[in-house]
Amino acid sequence: MPFASHVLFLSGRGGSVASSPGDLVAAHPWPVPLLAPELDEAWCVQPFAQQLSQVQGWLEGAALAVGYSYGAWLLLAAAEERARGVAEPLPTEPGLLLLSPILGELGQLRGLLQRAPRAVRLRTSLGLGEAEPEGWLGGVRFLFGDDDPLVRPAEVARLAGRGLEVECVAAGHDLAEPAGRRAVVRCLERAGREIRTAR
Repeated sequence: MPFASHVLFLSGRGGSVASSPGDLVAAHPWPVPLLAPELDEAWCVQPFAQQLSQVQGWLEGAALAVGYSYGAWLLLAAAEERARGVAEPLPTEPGLLLLSPILGELGQLRGLLQRAPRAVRLRTSLGLGEAEPEGWLGGVRFLFGDDDPLVRPAEVARLAGRGLEVECVAAGHDLAEPAGRRAVVRCLERAGREIRTAR
């Protein structure tokens, strides 16, 4: 197995390792270095295909990829591209830990449904339509706050009901409440143990 060189963390739009839950990811004692590129406004206005190309590069050699909010959506889209053969496969597919991922539909703004890029295709892959979730989602872990205004509770329940690894805790989108922070730490500790075991 190729040597894993880093853990990748992608925050939400404009987020950082200074705010929850990025602060917990940054403080965790990873056995490999943490790569946490900033997704600032200048980065986020790039075409989505260009964003994904950069994410695929950051994933090269990653033991684990942790995504929060929009960063989690980017990781899902990148994994889906590799599963479909649109992007080059990685020598070793990293585990994915998705913290408060958006699920494609972001609510109404001025009467119009706001969607993330590739929402229809990714929501189908996730099993949020009629089809079952796609096989590449087997190693993906999801952590949601039950008071997250960006995600419908019925969709979280549907992911869990479809056999995906889903945890929902008493927290909002940023998982800053005590239960949310404890759950993030628990997930990071598990992922760290798995990286150490694989080495």
